Amino acid sequence: EATRVGPRDDQPELVDLAHVAAERLRFVGPLAEHRKARLLDDLAVGTLVEAPQAELEAVVDELLTNALKFTPARSSVRVSVAPDPASHTAVFAVADSGPGIPPEERAQVVKEGVRGRDAPPNTGTGLGLYLVSEIVARLDGSLHLRATEEGGLEIRVVLPLASRGDPRNDARGAALETSDAQRGQAQATAGVEVGALATPTATEANDPR
Repeated sequence: EATRVGPRDDQPELVDLAHVAAERLRFVGPLAEHRKARLLDDLAVGTLVEAPQAELEAVVDELLTNALKFTPARSSVRVSVAPDPASHTAVFAVADSGPGIPPEERAQVVKEGVRGRDAPPNTGTGLGLYLVSEIVARLDGSLHLRATEEGGLEIRVVLPLASRGDPRNDARGAALETSDAQRGQAQATAGVEVGALATPTATEANDPR
């Protein structure tokens, strides 16, 4: 299992949520290939939050691996990051193509040790979403579960945006953008393909079914 839920680091830092999501998508790429699933992403670079990066990575890892666990072969997992200026929040969402969770069970599956009634056997302990909810609550965020149009499950993590009114944040955000540009240039020089995160992309498994 490619999951990292559990670490606690109480030192918040300015983090681009889109970059965290992109990194963890690369991390779970082999798992997606093994399960013959596609990872589709739409990540808005510059969606800044103030949080311990290790805890953000743990949340993203758990939700990605959980979605892949329940997504059938040749199906998709959709991942997005976007700011919501109206509510001054950042939204990270993962939507799978699995069986979903009935409305009456959604409030229960985030409790410790609770698994969905229709969850296949040997697919978890019921601790993953509980630990995610605990981390999100520590970050003053909220967790939302809802059905997708296709009947799967979408989980949305809503976190406060970093304050744009603080000049220190603006300076650190500019530093992040400069660092990313330099890293992208270095990757291109080394022959690594660099794509724009804000454009939807797909990671597809090439193994025959």
